[in-house]
Amino acid sequence: KKKKKPPIWLALDEVVDPQNLGAILRTAKFLGVSGVVVCAKNSAPLSPVVSKASSGALESFPIKSVGVMHRFLQRCAEDGW
Repeated sequence: KKKKKPPIWLALDEVVDPQNLGAILRTAKFLGVSGVVVCAKNSAPLSPVVSKASSGALESFPIKSVGVMHRFLQRCAEDGW
């Protein structure tokens, strides 16, 4: 049996330019990222501009928003994730 690969999630903090966010999402999709976590504060909103720059990647995998990135990552590490 083939071993199932663990999911890879990308954490993005304070990406304020919607074109850059879209480009990162597009690249993440190409590289096989399972999902993305973005910081709600000081980040570009998920908008039509981001969607266009991502070439549709925005709609192809889960994107979650968190309040404070370092607390979220700390909780994930404590939970063994």
